[in-house]
Amino acid sequence: MNTKFVYVVVSNEKDIYLEQAWASAYSVRYYNPESTIILITDEETKEDIVTTKRNGVLSVINDIISVKFDPCYNNKQRSRWIKTNLRNLIDGDILFIDSDTIVTDSLAEIDNWTVDIGAVYDMHCRLINSPYSRKNIRILKKIFGNQILKNETEYFNSGVLYIKDNDKTRNFFSKWHSNWEYGVKKGVLTDQQSLFKTVNDLPQIITPISGEYNCQILGSIQYLHTAKIVHFFNGKAPDFDLNPFFGVEIYQSIKEGGLINLEIQTKILNCKSLFATPSRIISGDDCLVFSSSIFILLRWLKKKCVYVYNFIKFISSGIVWIIKHTR
Repeated sequence: MNTKFVYVVVSNEKDIYLEQAWASAYSVRYYNPESTIILITDEETKEDIVTTKRNGVLSVINDIISVKFDPCYNNKQRSRWIKTNLRNLIDGDILFIDSDTIVTDSLAEIDNWTVDIGAVYDMHCRLINSPYSRKNIRILKKIFGNQILKNETEYFNSGVLYIKDNDKTRNFFSKWHSNWEYGVKKGVLTDQQSLFKTVNDLPQIITPISGEYNCQILGSIQYLHTAKIVHFFNGKAPDFDLNPFFGVEIYQSIKEGGLINLEIQTKILNCKSLFATPSRIISGDDCLVFSSSIFILLRWLKKKCVYVYNFIKFISSGIVWIIKHTR
């Protein structure tokens, strides 16, 4: 393949970000054996990789590129600094992939893509329809004010980005990096809000691509059956056992053992089949209820204060009975 696969990882012994990228890169290598996989990181993370048992990741990647940072930058800032500046750190056409993903098929066809930048809508929907729209709009207003929301700018997920190597994409990333740095000054380290602003500044550079290249389970299962890249949002998902790749145990095992053993390999290659049962499909307004503070509180009460939960459940049953019998 001509397109390079790129991961951005800033990690230490206290987290599992490298192990996430390791598992994802393993899946890339399995389905795309001729691919070039590059890890871009800071000098401290590179030193940790090459001098500890975490060096097992070197068996599935081709190269590590390191960036030197001032000590005042924390790990989150370093990671976003690299990501938003990515196009100007590496040559050639690239597919950037977030670490909390698993590739499930060949991606050879992307070598034939002609778009400048390809991305999938965040949560597979427009910003206004997202269960997280209120939060994202609040952050956007905090950074850039109300004016930006007057345009019908598309809100993309930055977890998978196909990026051609040309002047337009390099200019786009320079602008994205500048917008991100502006957001940092306002106390926001995340990068999708600054991506939204950049799309607003430089429209028609990003082309929407099929959700199968960034199947965001928390947003929709519409693309799961054909997904080529599954995005699990590890660490951001609600605290339930929907799929082991939402949790940390797999990555902790990689970290402790310093390798991806046969059991973990099997899980990676069958990640689509590991969803728990029973599990139910919800959509529309039910998604808004599911992500609301009311639902989060009820789940917490069920685990921590079961008597209060049961009392609320009893009262709710009575109210539901009244509603049903007074229609």
